Amino acid sequence: YPATAQLPYEQNQYGLYFGGPVTIPHVFKGKNNTWFSLYWEGFRSKTTSALLESTLTNKMIAGDYSAELGTTSIGTDCNGQPEYANEIYDPTTSVVDPCHKGEFLRTPFSYNGKLNVIPPSHLNAVSQALVAKYYPAPNLNVAEGVTPNYEFNGATTIASDVLGIRLDHQITPNDTIFARFNRDNANRLSPEDFPTYSAVLSNYREQAALGYTHIFNPKT
Repeated sequence: YPATAQLPYEQNQYGLYFGGPVTIPHVFKGKNNTWFSLYWEGFRSKTTSALLESTLTNKMIAGDYSAELGTTSIGTDCNGQPEYANEIYDPTTSVVDPCHKGEFLRTPFSYNGKLNVIPPSHLNAVSQALVAKYYPAPNLNVAEGVTPNYEFNGATTIASDVLGIRLDHQITPNDTIFARFNRDNANRLSPEDFPTYSAVLSNYREQAALGYTHIFNPKT
């Protein structure tokens, strides 16, 4: 399934910084010994990629799984009936297995003489409605039972924001202290099996720090 078009990619990074001496008119002047810093960093990206998945075919939705049924017997049950790979059994026909204690035998589904087809009377209307809502129809030209049979372009988006503040104060020429607080919030939204599903990953973090520095002499 070769790509036939260039898929879009978007990325934006930006930020703001503001800082200077701490000054409160008529109260405090920190021009020479107290400073503040404020910053914000933003990151936004959107990466689109082609995805191949497997979805239910119209026949499967109608209960017809005959294309998935194996063509060669892989064994027989206690009654000598052949068993095939991917065979679907009717749970309403359970009987005790006379050859294996504690086990049961069931009759394979068939409809109008066709094996591995669930009769319409066994299909649940609620399930059918959910399938119609969340499972897209195949859009790749492949034979019945061949997968993957569905392709779509899914976008992974990332939105991240980092905000921080810092205060620095010089007590004496040899003593300084600082306080810092920052938080970041990153969210990633990525496609799952179908366009109707997405995975969300959120990371939130806060950090705080205090520091004190003393210079004992010009060399220490």
